[in-house]
Amino acid sequence: MKNPVLMPLVAATVCANALLAYGEPAKTKLDAELDVGMEYNSSLAVEELDRTTSESDNALLVRGKLNGQWGVTDRSTLKGGYSYLSKNYRNNSAFDMAIHQLFVDGSHDFDLLTVGASHHFAKAELDGDDFLDLNQSSIYGSRLFDKRIFVRVAADFRDKEFDGRPERNAYSQGLGSDVYVFFNNAKTYVSVGINGERENAKAAELDYDGLTFKSKVSNKFRVMDRDSKVGLSYRYVDRDYDNTDPLIGTERRDRRHTTRLEWELELVPHLDLVSAVEYGDYRSNLDSADYSDTKALLALRLKL
Repeated sequence: MKNPVLMPLVAATVCANALLAYGEPAKTKLDAELDVGMEYNSSLAVEELDRTTSESDNALLVRGKLNGQWGVTDRSTLKGGYSYLSKNYRNNSAFDMAIHQLFVDGSHDFDLLTVGASHHFAKAELDGDDFLDLNQSSIYGSRLFDKRIFVRVAADFRDKEFDGRPERNAYSQGLGSDVYVFFNNAKTYVSVGINGERENAKAAELDYDGLTFKSKVSNKFRVMDRDSKVGLSYRYVDRDYDNTDPLIGTERRDRRHTTRLEWELELVPHLDLVSAVEYGDYRSNLDSADYSDTKALLALRLKL
């Protein structure tokens, strides 16, 4: 299961070593963000375990990230970073989640196409215990047309290992594309993306073919002489499982719709107010995966 995942990572490592060997003096860029706030959920869920409750709750949310970019040459770039997310609920600690993520990305800009490879590692904890290790390697190509239309195509290879739940361990392969169209001197953009994947799990009833469609419109503008950004996004996920699920006596079918509205407003330099409202409609013939959820977020964001 692991070898197909490691192949793109090896390719990325070889690419990075080549860049380092022939690179010019480094040009370094660093940025960091820290969010602290509250999130309200009308119902709680651990999607990876098909565990839900109709009880509403409030969570203390902490999110941070540190990203770096190194221009090895005029056309070659190395990126890397770390991010952290935690949600601690007031009354339902069984749904407390903490996620650590690391990534490395190497790319080269050819005349026709930018080609790159990346690897992401995520470690999730549930209620203070180890829960999930996720490795994802990607190979991608991208191009900017007429300084307005950006197109990216990627092949993804993902490996999931669950602590204490080996029947859910899975390997998946996916192929997807995203298109961004920029307007108003890049202050406004519209994006659409589609991704198909096939996941094979240790438990046969968890094998599925999936299709994801996503779209977003985002706009930056000034309010009371302050920077502001609004985004509206929609995601649709369609999963058809391959084998009979013993809990329902037939193959499982999931259809998920998620709509999210976000607003970020500058309060003072380097400090923003972030708010969001999200509604999810998750339909499934497995009762524990059939529910709806409304979320509301309010947080302060420190940007360095």
